[in-house]
Amino acid sequence: MPTRLIVGMSGATGAIYGIRLLEVLRDLGVESHLVMSQAAEKNIILETNRRVEDVKALATVVYPFEDISAAISSGSFITAGMVVAPCSIRTLSGIANSYNENLLVRAADVTLKERRRLVLLARETPLHAGHLRLMMQVTEMGGIILPPMPAFYHHPQTIDDIIAQTVGKVLDMFGIEHHLFRRWSGGEAAVGSVRGRLVKGKGEAPFFTRLPWVREQFLAKIGFDPYPGTVNLQLDEAGARLMQELARGEGISIDPPDPQFCQAKCLKVSIQGLPGALLLPLVDDYYEGIVELMAPVSVKEKLGVKEGDWVSFSLTEVLDLGAGKVKMPVRQRMPGHVEG
Repeated sequence: MPTRLIVGMSGATGAIYGIRLLEVLRDLGVESHLVMSQAAEKNIILETNRRVEDVKALATVVYPFEDISAAISSGSFITAGMVVAPCSIRTLSGIANSYNENLLVRAADVTLKERRRLVLLARETPLHAGHLRLMMQVTEMGGIILPPMPAFYHHPQTIDDIIAQTVGKVLDMFGIEHHLFRRWSGGEAAVGSVRGRLVKGKGEAPFFTRLPWVREQFLAKIGFDPYPGTVNLQLDEAGARLMQELARGEGISIDPPDPQFCQAKCLKVSIQGLPGALLLPLVDDYYEGIVELMAPVSVKEKLGVKEGDWVSFSLTEVLDLGAGKVKMPVRQRMPGHVEG
C-alpha cells in the first residue's frame, strides 16, 4: 500500500471529495501532504459545515499555496503520486501547460515529470472543446482524468454513499485496499442496499454464535464459520421498509435442535465488500428497526467502525420484486463455499 500521497484541493465545487479523501487516508494510515488554494478554502466554508482548520488537521503535512520551495515541489521528495480533488478548470489548465505559478500546479507537474500517478477529479459541466483538449493533454502526459461521476448499481442511499464511491475509485488508482462501496459482480449482483447506524446489542450474540449447531449450519448453508458476535444496525427509513418486506419473505433457515432457541432465517449479504449474513430471528416482537449481521471476521475491526458510525450492506441473492414483494430464494450452500 502507498505510504505517502499528495492531495491538492482547488476552487471547483465539490470540496467534500477532498475532505472525504483526507479522512479515509488518515484512517488507513497513509501519509497525506495537503496543499489547497484560497478558492478551495472559500468553498469549504460555502459548501460544508467544516472549518478550514479542521480540514487541514486531517492531513499529515500542510503546505502554503504559494510556497514553491516546499518539499513536494521537488522530484527528490518521494511519493506514490498526487490527487487533486476537486480539480478546477483553471488548475487543469495550469497542469496541462506546465504553468507552475503555485505549489499545487508545481506539485502536479513534478508528479508527471517523475512518472508518478496523477489523478484529477475535474469538476465542470458542460464541457467545451477547450476543456476536452486540456484533459487530452494531461492524459497524453500520463495523468488520469477521473471526473466524480457517481455509479448507482450499488443503490446509494445518501450523498455520502455517492462521495464514497468516487473516493473509492481514487484509492483504486493507487492500489489502496478499501471497503467504501460494493463492487459490481455480474448480472445477478446484489439487489437492494441498506444502511444503518452501528448500535450496541444485548450481549447475547457471542454465546449464540459459538454454539456448535449454529456454526455447523452457517458453514453448510451460508458458507462461513461466523465470528463470535453480531453487528447491530439501527436502519434508516428506506432500510426499515425493505426489512419489513424481507421479514415476510423466505430465506435460508437456521434450525435449532432445542426448543429453547427460536428458529431463524438468514439472507446472504455483502457488508461493504465483506461476505456476511443478515440474521432474522422468527419471533413476533423481534423487528424494531434493528437488524443483526454476521460475518466470518470482526466487521468492526475490519471496517474500522464504532458505535454511531454508518454501515451499509447489500443483498446478494436474486430478489423477486414482482407485485411489490421481496422474496428470497432458499438455497443450500456447500461446506466451505463462500461467494465474494
